[in-house]
Amino acid sequence: MDERLNPLFTPWKIGNVEIKNRIVMTSMGGTDLFGWMEVNHFDKVGAKFLMEVAKNNVGLVLPGMQCVRDAMGGRWLYQNKKMFKDLAEWLPEFHKTGSKLFIQLAAGMGRSMAINELMVKMLQNKAFGAVSKPFIDIDYITASASATPNRWYPEIKSRPLTVDEIHEMVDAFAKTAKLLQDAGVDGVEIHAVHEGYLLDQFTIANMNYRTDEYGGSIENRAKFPLMVIDRVRQRCGENFLIEYRMSGSEEIEGGLTQEDGIAFAKMLDGKVDLIHVSAGLDIEEAQAVHTHPTMFLPHMPNVKYAAEVKKAVSKCPVVTVGSVVTPAEAEQVLEDGKADAVAMVRFQIELENRLASGETLTELTVDEILHKYRSANDKFLVESFGTIAAYGGNAAMMHYHATPEDHAVLQRKGFLLVDSGATYLDGTTDITRTYPLGPLTEDEKRFYTWTLQSHIDLAKAVWLDYCDCHMLDTIAREPLWRHLINYRCGTGHSVSFVGNVHEGPHALNGRNTTVFQPGMIITDEPGVYEAGQVGIRIENELECYHKADNQYGTFLAFRPLTFVPIATSPIVPGVLDKEQVAWLNDYHRKVFEQLAPRLTEDERAWLAEKCAAIGC
Repeated sequence: MDERLNPLFTPWKIGNVEIKNRIVMTSMGGTDLFGWMEVNHFDKVGAKFLMEVAKNNVGLVLPGMQCVRDAMGGRWLYQNKKMFKDLAEWLPEFHKTGSKLFIQLAAGMGRSMAINELMVKMLQNKAFGAVSKPFIDIDYITASASATPNRWYPEIKSRPLTVDEIHEMVDAFAKTAKLLQDAGVDGVEIHAVHEGYLLDQFTIANMNYRTDEYGGSIENRAKFPLMVIDRVRQRCGENFLIEYRMSGSEEIEGGLTQEDGIAFAKMLDGKVDLIHVSAGLDIEEAQAVHTHPTMFLPHMPNVKYAAEVKKAVSKCPVVTVGSVVTPAEAEQVLEDGKADAVAMVRFQIELENRLASGETLTELTVDEILHKYRSANDKFLVESFGTIAAYGGNAAMMHYHATPEDHAVLQRKGFLLVDSGATYLDGTTDITRTYPLGPLTEDEKRFYTWTLQSHIDLAKAVWLDYCDCHMLDTIAREPLWRHLINYRCGTGHSVSFVGNVHEGPHALNGRNTTVFQPGMIITDEPGVYEAGQVGIRIENELECYHKADNQYGTFLAFRPLTFVPIATSPIVPGVLDKEQVAWLNDYHRKVFEQLAPRLTEDERAWLAEKCAAIGC
């Protein structure tokens, strides 16, 4: 192992608890132990994921955020005693890995609650809201510090929480923390002055207009979250660890300033065992880069705020969250993509063989075969999204999903579009191929060829480093625009290292103005969608890299991270230009080089045929 990595594997202490190394999985969506936006329960799927994380030597694990009160049904977490019993039975096996577990608790979203049109009607129609209250009390869920506009529907105003409701919620934090302690959890993280959620809304000056003891000065605005800490400490004792997630600055006018953050940290010093510093405000797009830093932006944007907080406190350690990645991770994505590509190759071979034998296959069969090959990989966690297997006209619906009640039988003609991916312990994949299953119409061949041109033109693009996403988006669209065709979606999205298959801040569409930087990963997925007739899409993941510097500036380009054959039989002869043909032949040469060593002799012979060079 590289000696520079040794500090990552040294133990450290929070209070009286030793953490075996400095690798921490912070809370993220989809990793909840007690469910999310549903009736609370011990989530076995979430538990399985967290166990795998722990087995892979993560020192401290924090599952996804848990509100102390269910959004659905309005039950407090502490009221579900069975859930904590199930947790207590699971934790000994988790602790055998040597990892520690903190649970992140939150008050709720308040004005940041993502409401839909049905919820708006519940808020506007008091009778409808009253009838719906036993299932979802949207009036309570959206309540905030003051009567402020909802983040998603500004015409709807949140009502202020009452003092009694504040006290009830403080008590719920304490009761929940005590049950977690009794179950064997090592500590809690209070999701508080961070992200613009409910507790944060009390601390932010331009969201809190209260004139009572919870409004006005920073001391008053901080009273609600500080009461939570005091009550949890009183209930659980000095030896139960309390971590506090806060903002060093919210990077927005009227938000928590750096000075406010330092003042608040001083109030926390000695009350909590660890201060966890973030920054930004999730409810504002420009500031979300600090709350959810991605691997594609400058590293560690929140360290400067943590450093100032660290100077201001003396009784507890300070940590920060943020994008801490290296070029080695891009290489790991590449390696992971090769393993996934082998699964795709074996899928295509089996699909072709079973169709050739006359077997009746459906769109559902496609998902079954893909899962079989991907899940055989020891590092496989889960599909990164629901597989889109769409035959014929179904593929014209961009996010079509086959169901047992509604799916197509594959025929020996036309196209099958397959958009799929997987999350492994060391990477996330997303790939689309459009497979010819037999004879094609002339329109199908033309649409396929033009889509391939669009895909290639973006993949081989070279640009100056001031170009942003929407500029590059036009490169992919131009070959289709020439034929007066357009696709009503983006050309590509970013993909996280291990996590969300759609991640910001960059995306290829007509609106995104993020400037590309080396290391950014993007999908290249133009398409043609003719309603009721055909849908065609070809998708690879690409990595932006530094190509050259000269007197004209800094030039960037893409390299592929996906190596799976692209069907060449549907290409209309004479349409691709020499550069496009050269790119495709070079790509297929690399596909064969990357995958052949991982395949059997018969599979290599099949791959050689699929990767054969074509002429102009």
